Amino acid sequence: MGVRVPGRISVAPQTDREFTETERTTLDVGVQRRARLRVAEDTRLLHDTAINTLLAIANGVAGTISTDEIRQQCARDVALLRALTERSADGLDARASLHEVFGFLSLPIRRTGLDDEHLDRVTGQLSPATVRALVACAREAITNAAKHSGSNDVEVGYHHEGGQLSLIVKDDGIGFDRATATGYGLANSIFARAADHAITVDLRTAPREGTAIVLRVPIAPSDAAVVLGSGDPLVWRASAATVGAVIVAVVAGLGRIWTRILNTDSRRGRQSALPRQRRSVARVTYRQADAQPSHARWREAGLDAAIRLLADIADGHLDPRSASVRDACRREEMYLRQLARISPELLNLGRAVVAALSETRTRDVSLSVNLGALDTPNPAVAIEIGRAILMAVRNSPRRSSLVVTVFPVRDGMQLTVIGPRPSTDPLSGFTQSPHVVDCSRRRLSGTATLAQIIFRSTSERLDDSVR
Repeated sequence: MGVRVPGRISVAPQTDREFTETERTTLDVGVQRRARLRVAEDTRLLHDTAINTLLAIANGVAGTISTDEIRQQCARDVALLRALTERSADGLDARASLHEVFGFLSLPIRRTGLDDEHLDRVTGQLSPATVRALVACAREAITNAAKHSGSNDVEVGYHHEGGQLSLIVKDDGIGFDRATATGYGLANSIFARAADHAITVDLRTAPREGTAIVLRVPIAPSDAAVVLGSGDPLVWRASAATVGAVIVAVVAGLGRIWTRILNTDSRRGRQSALPRQRRSVARVTYRQADAQPSHARWREAGLDAAIRLLADIADGHLDPRSASVRDACRREEMYLRQLARISPELLNLGRAVVAALSETRTRDVSLSVNLGALDTPNPAVAIEIGRAILMAVRNSPRRSSLVVTVFPVRDGMQLTVIGPRPSTDPLSGFTQSPHVVDCSRRRLSGTATLAQIIFRSTSERLDDSVR
């Protein structure tokens, strides 16, 4: 069979430039999506670990399980919180293990299903992100069983059949009515997390009939399977025989063609390779950049106090049975829970408001924030909104309360601040901001005042003056 090969390779610089720009736009969209997913997963992780641990100590869990078990859990939470605040772009991307589900201490665990050897083989066929998601979903299911089921233990088992891995968490407790089920744990820590990682969830429960949560994920065939991960390199898993057959076919059918192509126009081929190299560098840069919104959010969130408290309990410096320690845990739990309520969709507003929330702790000011789920596309506007909230916090008397609401209006975002007069005094100065459309303030009953600022919310890029 003859194959005709053109005499020279056509190199089209304009097409290459257009392709590069299109790919950059695609990467921009991908970075935003990955950043939101990362913030969402970080928030779930915060809820499932430190928030639950602090709440358990505050509610007197030390009376039901050993102090050593509490200290071990606190040590694990400290490591996770430090990873949130200190990580690089790779962050928590180290490979997890499916065995981790058997190490949770909320309830005694009865293990069923796959043995260790089979489980290790299955782990190698899943992406690290999928493994972490399965483990985290199971952790929340076990935590819920410990908190609500009334059961003395929980059954946890892996099963592999029909090209699927199933993870079952089952208790024989009081069960519940699915129609009335509410709460962060089920909706976000299990169902939303599973949806982000293509894991199906089957919830089986009824009053007085216990609860079973079944997580299922497809397993790639171990022989010659191609796995494409979100933003991850192409991974080709194949047996030695399959690889050999492919190599023979390529060499026999295409060897002479490849030689002629290489010899046709090597110089122009090298020129064409330059944009591709730049695209490869761009991919690496964007993969590093997608972690930054999440990293910055938690770095600025003021998690140090929670880390110190949990570390002191873990190291034995504080007794989790002490009333003062339980009170401290309750305060930290309430603060972290407020952080967790900020929608992951708010990449710009979320980071700005987190900084203001952190300030309330040093100022001893109570801040209630209502943000909704619609972000401003302009980072400069988000910074200005955050600056206004921060000024209100810093000018509030100690032990006073502020109520802040941010919601979209026509062509912009409206910030409303209700609090004692000193808190709203400096906000009148925002009339000079190029991002402000309108600013007003009026007195309410007593000493309370209401300030309203409407910000122009456009897609302008962040200018040098606010970087």
